[in-house]
Amino acid sequence: MLPALAGFCAARDNAGSRRLFTRSLRSVLFLIIPSAILFLAMPGDVIQAVFQWGSRYNDATVSVTASILRGYCLAMIPQSMVFLINQAFYARRMTRIALYNGVLTLILNTLLCLALTSWTSLGVSSLSLAYALTSCCSAAFLYGLYRRGYPDAAPRRIWPFLLRSAICAAALAAVALALNALPIRPPHKLLQLLWLAGRSLAGVAAYMGMAVFLKMPEPQEVWLKIRRWLKKRRPVA
Repeated sequence: MLPALAGFCAARDNAGSRRLFTRSLRSVLFLIIPSAILFLAMPGDVIQAVFQWGSRYNDATVSVTASILRGYCLAMIPQSMVFLINQAFYARRMTRIALYNGVLTLILNTLLCLALTSWTSLGVSSLSLAYALTSCCSAAFLYGLYRRGYPDAAPRRIWPFLLRSAICAAALAAVALALNALPIRPPHKLLQLLWLAGRSLAGVAAYMGMAVFLKMPEPQEVWLKIRRWLKKRRPVA
């Protein structure tokens, strides 16, 4: 996004800048939201799949690590926004904004970590929750700053998109939680991985299906990108 957006900014084409920024932000959020919801709905299974390859990593450790993962899942969405908005500022040669935001979030994260560890009983998971809250504040701060400084180039109709994405995420979560409730506990590692992959695919299918039902353009864009990628992978005759 950065080179093309910098070109629009250099040409003072606010309409083109707005369209590109809006499309990029929607595309990234559309892909990151189901990832975050999957991790949030199945944190224990994800930790088991990644780390539990022997008896040394026991179920108690899985439970603690999963509680930490939940907070970082929530941070995935605002951190994606932070990255893209920083890119938009870079395109306008405003590199100090990211520095100032980094200093502010560092201070805020430290204060939230101290507050949550001191005044709650969340334990180590309070650290990831503090990071998630800091990420939300950072995203809101940067988005508001960009929208105020460049109203003609700021993304449009993001809230309706987020509302429809939330409905799609709810469909994904419902499918994942329903499958989690089934009395299926694979005894072997390979079966655990396959069961996790199956639930994830079912959840993503529900997410995409709801997006198609709501007539969102992003599923078609994802499919076109997949087709282009597959076409590039075909051997040349």
